[in-house]
Amino acid sequence: MRFACFICLIFASVVPARAEESYSLPDIVRRALEQNEQIAAFKARAEQKRLEAGQAKATPNPEIEYAKGRKKVSPSKGPVHELSVSQPILYPGKQALRSAVILVEADKERVRLRQTELAVALDVTRLAYEYGLARRKAALFAERQEHFKIIQTYLSGRIFAAPQKKAESQIVENRLRNLTTLGLEAQAAYRATFEKLNLLARLGTDSYPVVRLVWFNGRTPLDEKAMIAKSQANNLELAEQGLEAAGARKEADLAAIELMPDFSVSAFTQRERAVETERSRGMGIGLSIPIFNRNRHGIAAAKQRISAEESALAFQRRRVEGELRQSLAEYDAARQIVARYPETLLTAMHRQVEDAEEEFEKGRVELLVFLELDQEFAETVEHAIEAQLDLVESASEIFALTADPEFLPRIESF
Repeated sequence: MRFACFICLIFASVVPARAEESYSLPDIVRRALEQNEQIAAFKARAEQKRLEAGQAKATPNPEIEYAKGRKKVSPSKGPVHELSVSQPILYPGKQALRSAVILVEADKERVRLRQTELAVALDVTRLAYEYGLARRKAALFAERQEHFKIIQTYLSGRIFAAPQKKAESQIVENRLRNLTTLGLEAQAAYRATFEKLNLLARLGTDSYPVVRLVWFNGRTPLDEKAMIAKSQANNLELAEQGLEAAGARKEADLAAIELMPDFSVSAFTQRERAVETERSRGMGIGLSIPIFNRNRHGIAAAKQRISAEESALAFQRRRVEGELRQSLAEYDAARQIVARYPETLLTAMHRQVEDAEEEFEKGRVELLVFLELDQEFAETVEHAIEAQLDLVESASEIFALTADPEFLPRIESF
């Protein structure tokens, strides 16, 4: 019976009696993505830029001017009325380029949106594993405390204890005290981790829900060349830097065309009456002449920005590849360590501890043997949990660099 209870505690993300809700990892990630305010902000900003780009292509409004005065031709005088209408016309291509520059900004906002979505999903994944595994660690301490309470009760039943038995009782009492302290620390750790997770996923604060997690087996190697190719094609930081370079080229094109004159077409009518009524009508065209300002410095600055952004993009490509190689090396090490701690190993070790406890109560196993088995089991579980967390961390870094949209199904196969 105790063995069955332990399996529930250690491998099923044990929950205190008050907890009722249960979530899978995809459930938590979905909730976080649906409710995150930063994601909503980037969606709004992307839409804002899209609308601004559309507005940049709008035709300028016509201008109407009306003037009224008086004209004097001695000795006569009379009113003067003048009405003019003009239509500004931008140099061909200017509006399209201005719109294109803003559309690049809209694309950058969409990339930042994807970056935020991926970052939130990966943060939630890491925190879910930290929370779930911290719960398992707390459950282990609770299980061990129960073992030592039983042994303490057994030892306290001795009426006339020899010095060695008294020493054993003291050892058990000290071990129980230390386990109680470690158990309290473990409870505080998983509760603190839950608050971090709850900030993103909004799971509620009245209970500590069950998080159903996959125990990694470490049997999924990753192909380095394929991962590097995927990162160069999909990495979101590279995508954003590529858009910076594209935006610089658009701005250079715009700077070159900005010096070209805009013009306006106008029509006017005038009516004067002093001695006799006079009417005038006509049309005109106006434009600026780029004599003094040919935007030379603006064009040169735009070309320098192109060079700067392309150099930054080249460096980013090398940086992403280097970081990915590092993460792949860490993942491969974590994978091999995880493979050394399968669930079956922990199950077998726990059975050994249970058997040793029963044999101790029958007087056929020394206390020190039980203590050694218990300590080895606790250390093994600790190493196994740390290996799981290391694998999640390295895998998350790889998925962040490759921007893999299907990372959830993939990480659960690790």
